[in-house]
Amino acid sequence: MVSNPNFYGQSTTGTPNQIEDGVDFPHTGIIKALADGLGQNYGISGFDITTDSATQIDVGAGVIIRDGKREAIDAVSNLTLSLTSSGNNYHLVVVDKDDNIVIRSPSAADKVAEYTVRTSSEAQGDTIIAVVTYNGNDPMPIQYLTVDKAENSLSVGYSNSGTYTEAGSLTGDSNGITMTGLYKLDTLPTATVDSAQSKILIQDGDNTDEIRTVTAGDVGDLGKQDLQGVSNLGATTTTSLTAASFIKTGGTSSQFLKADGSSDSSTYLTVESDTLDSVTVRGSTTANAIGIGGLTNDGHLLSSTLDGGLAATDLASASKTANIYYITGAVALGDALNKQIIQIKNTDTASVTITSTSPFDGGVGSLTDQRVTTTTTVVLESNEAITCQFRTDGPNPQGWYILDTDVDTDTDTGILNVVEDTTPQLGGDLDVNGNSIVSTSNGDIAIEPHGTGSLTVSNNIEIADGKYIKWGTDSYLQSNASGVDLTIRATDDLIMNATDAIGLQNGSNFTMWLTGTNRVGVGTTTPTATLDVADGKTFRTPRLLTVSISADDTLTETEHAGRYCFVTGSSRTITLGAAAADIVAGIHYSLISNDANGFTLTSTKTMNGSSSDITVDARNAVTIIADGSNYVVLGA
Repeated sequence: MVSNPNFYGQSTTGTPNQIEDGVDFPHTGIIKALADGLGQNYGISGFDITTDSATQIDVGAGVIIRDGKREAIDAVSNLTLSLTSSGNNYHLVVVDKDDNIVIRSPSAADKVAEYTVRTSSEAQGDTIIAVVTYNGNDPMPIQYLTVDKAENSLSVGYSNSGTYTEAGSLTGDSNGITMTGLYKLDTLPTATVDSAQSKILIQDGDNTDEIRTVTAGDVGDLGKQDLQGVSNLGATTTTSLTAASFIKTGGTSSQFLKADGSSDSSTYLTVESDTLDSVTVRGSTTANAIGIGGLTNDGHLLSSTLDGGLAATDLASASKTANIYYITGAVALGDALNKQIIQIKNTDTASVTITSTSPFDGGVGSLTDQRVTTTTTVVLESNEAITCQFRTDGPNPQGWYILDTDVDTDTDTGILNVVEDTTPQLGGDLDVNGNSIVSTSNGDIAIEPHGTGSLTVSNNIEIADGKYIKWGTDSYLQSNASGVDLTIRATDDLIMNATDAIGLQNGSNFTMWLTGTNRVGVGTTTPTATLDVADGKTFRTPRLLTVSISADDTLTETEHAGRYCFVTGSSRTITLGAAAADIVAGIHYSLISNDANGFTLTSTKTMNGSSSDITVDARNAVTIIADGSNYVVLGA
């Protein structure tokens, strides 16, 4: 019996040693096992092999890793080596996709058998265990292609300026799996919690931070518990919290409990009163300033008393302290106390003019409100009103700052809606304020410059996904102007993507056709070659690429085909490849002796039907064409 050493060993009938330079050769069985292993498929223990005869073996149970998952495999007896011709017949012992140990037989002597790879409709293929060689002897040589693996962890990292940096890991021990570095969970399915038995995960701080589950019912029961006597309880809720009372430690009956949990010890009025002799503001018994809506009116409370008259000096002298004034005629508005706010409303049926000794400035803006006709004049239509504040300390010169204007909605005079203005004009830039200009009922949005004017866009035009720029009825990204080119320019790659083909058309004729099968047709829409020029058409190339060969070399399609190859140097030997990729029909080379030495052609394939080398004299040239099996040499 040969025991699995759990490494790539020598082919032996006894105890395997590791493969050795100069003794073992790197046959394809090793390469196939390596390729299989790179796909996370390899044996890690077991699979000891006993020979029953020169053609039959028994394989013990073992363990494999398949696609990163551990699989235990049962033993099997009486496996037969089917190829018993003379020479070395290298059979593969594999675990197939159904977890059975089977033999894969070679197609001929001195070749390693092929293993079964995964097909597109299946999840797994073969996992290679060993190479068993039939050579007529009992026992026969056995070479294990397994690894030694006792545990498996996962490191997850990212590139930190080109350096691998670990963000977290998955490790295991006798307790289970430990995860480190968890940041967030993304794109998880949404659970439907329809039962008290639905579970959630918690990290149990009372049990060494183990991950455990609790049911939704348990969590719900916690919220229903009587918390009387519970201390050091902190909770956050987005719903209402109801209790018979909330008591703060050390609180008194005259205090209020504020939202942040602190006590408010201030004294408050407990009865209503129509008249207040004094109001305490920030510790003072004098009402020096009271904030209203973030603004203050020094020394005056703004009343809602209606006053029908207003003289130029009334506000400055404080003889009028109302904040609403109804007017029926022109008003000469003087200065007022700093920060005093008033509203003036026109109750007349005709427009009225308000003049001021100080300019109307700030607020809505000087001369930007439609009622400001000059810097010191405001015109109010019937039932319109203006609210303004007098400032002596503003950012602009002293004057009345317009805070608000009230458009007339009580009568049918004037423009009540934007749609009523048939000739609207902008007095400044149109700021969409993060919104869009939209139409209704799938209607178009037309922007039409007058006369010979143009539509000027000073920045990029961005087209949403799936949209296009359209001219006329059915032209897309197309210039219809006679003699005008359409230029499409990209600062990097220009990618044209079509589900079938891309055609360049002149009138009704397609001049070039790029198919989805990586073919280009010139004058034809059905190219049969990579580059296909239609019958009756021509193509011209004034020069070909050249290659200089100044040492013995082997020709390849990538470096030499379709080029002029200039050979120089004494006793040069040029080799023609024998692999299937080298002799594809149509591959051709042009070799030219470019000095007084000449060169020799050699190949394991026949050249002009002969296996002999061909000598090319100095300053002569040959053309070499592959026919799919061998080579034809012209000019030899």
